[in-house]
Amino acid sequence: MKLIKRDSYTDSMTGDTITRSERLSLLAQAVLRRWSFVLAYSVLTFLWWIHPTWFGDHPGNDIRWQDWASYMALLIESLVGIGMFGWARRDSVILRRLLAMERAAEQRDEIITAMLERQPANKEPRSDA
Repeated sequence: MKLIKRDSYTDSMTGDTITRSERLSLLAQAVLRRWSFVLAYSVLTFLWWIHPTWFGDHPGNDIRWQDWASYMALLIESLVGIGMFGWARRDSVILRRLLAMERAAEQRDEIITAMLERQPANKEPRSDA
């Protein structure tokens, strides 16, 4: 079986083209941003506080758990950051396109206004009575 290396993917919700790292970030966020993950992580934390020896820790020494919690916070925020920076870049591209369209519309309006001002005023229709 031959694996195909893809440089871009399509976001299933927006249809935007996203990079491989953004796709991985979205997949990881889909796992981490669930109530089941928060609940499981909270239960593990609670159990560690009550019975640290179950996790190979000595009573009163919760440094490893604090390190793990700090690492998880760093990991989650990094994953969110990767996605946010990608979305911000795409938003800026779209905003530039909208500004270009707005400028083009303003120029078109100026041209139409100038053309209308050059036309002679319509004469009143003659009434042959």
